[in-house]
Amino acid sequence: MGFKVLKLHGCSGAGKTTVARAIFSYSQEVTEVSNDKGKPEAYACRLPGYTVPVFVLGSYKSNCGGMDTVSSAAEAIKLVHDYHEMGHVFHEGLLQSTYYGAMGVDAEQFGEDYIYAFLDTPLLVCLERVTHRRDVQQTKRKFNPQLTIDKYNTIERLKKKLEANNQRVYIFRYDSDPIAQINTLFNTGN
Repeated sequence: MGFKVLKLHGCSGAGKTTVARAIFSYSQEVTEVSNDKGKPEAYACRLPGYTVPVFVLGSYKSNCGGMDTVSSAAEAIKLVHDYHEMGHVFHEGLLQSTYYGAMGVDAEQFGEDYIYAFLDTPLLVCLERVTHRRDVQQTKRKFNPQLTIDKYNTIERLKKKLEANNQRVYIFRYDSDPIAQINTLFNTGN
């Protein structure tokens, strides 16, 4: 059985970063891996029952993070490949949630070991969370809910496209234990 790559999709407020932070919390050990500029590019997570690490890609130094902190699709693809050689890979980000592009074409080579997971968080919950987050951060810019609605709809179209193309699509339940779902997808370790 090969190592798996799990790409988590969701619009703002869906809970992508929350799932990543759940992996950190559940891990017995988390080691930050920095790039040549001294910035975090991944976290090696030792989860109970796993013989290999789960690498969470991107930086989580701010409230939102993940692959949205990576500068290009080419860099994101390189990170997936580099860390996939050593264990399972988890990655998420708002931008990469909305498109197939070069990352999707590259992912085809992984076959069944590449999992497209889509958070099923209802749109109204996402909007409430974004509004709350903005209130807590005291964001001055006026909130335009249409931007979140548009992203939500774009992500739904991508999910349907992947399903139509027989890609491995998993519905990630926003109201269920994220670690139990990750264990199922990664077949609890290796």
